Amino acid sequence: MRPGYSRLSLVVEPRHTNSRGSVHGGVITSLMDAAVGIALRASHEPGDPDLAGQTTIEMNVSFLKPAPLGERLVAEARLLNKGRNLAVGDVEVKQQSGDLVAKGRLTYFILRRAR
Repeated sequence: MRPGYSRLSLVVEPRHTNSRGSVHGGVITSLMDAAVGIALRASHEPGDPDLAGQTTIEMNVSFLKPAPLGERLVAEARLLNKGRNLAVGDVEVKQQSGDLVAKGRLTYFILRRAR
């Protein structure tokens, strides 16, 4: 990770699959949320006294291909824009082969302490 960027991976285990034997969409969206959230956290100024955290307020995901049991999924996230209170990030989840499994865009509210 670095400010505005992160890369995470997950190996699909039986507990991650749906009734059809491929990775459940909720697992993919959790991986996406974690990846963009980490990219955003890495972009905050260290020691910012006003910063109280962040929370996801919107997520749009397109599921493009199923991923089977045993597959390693890689989520690569980038911030597209960060303001004082809102941030938007883009994320792709791919198989090790490079095939795109899902693409998403997430919006976060940056929580600030009251002064």
